[in-house]
Amino acid sequence: MKIKFYIFTGLSAFASIATSVYGGTHGDEAIKQLEKAIESAKAGDNKASIEHVETAKRHLRLENKEHPYTKSLKKITGENPKQEHDEAAVDQMNKAEAHLKKGQFKDAEQHEKDAETHVIEKEQTK
Repeated sequence: MKIKFYIFTGLSAFASIATSVYGGTHGDEAIKQLEKAIESAKAGDNKASIEHVETAKRHLRLENKEHPYTKSLKKITGENPKQEHDEAAVDQMNKAEAHLKKGQFKDAEQHEKDAETHVIEKEQTK
């Protein structure tokens, strides 16, 4: 009976490591969606770009639910880089959506690029 327990424990540990290392994360999906949003903004398709930005935000929220970080009550710059990049990325996505609704594609594209940069940096701070 103990052998089965140890085998099960070992396999489940291996599976969790494999998915965290090799599996796609919500952060990666957010980056892909932001890349699609940038391309849509370049093409002048604000509806598609807004949908991609909203999907990217959804993936960031799911990432935060699966891998929560401690939010500081008092903000100290550099103390929690994941939180800082996350908040900056969402802020940039909100700005991009506002510009897209006004039809300002170049401004929206720049905000989407900035959001993508913040998500990439957040993923690298793991």
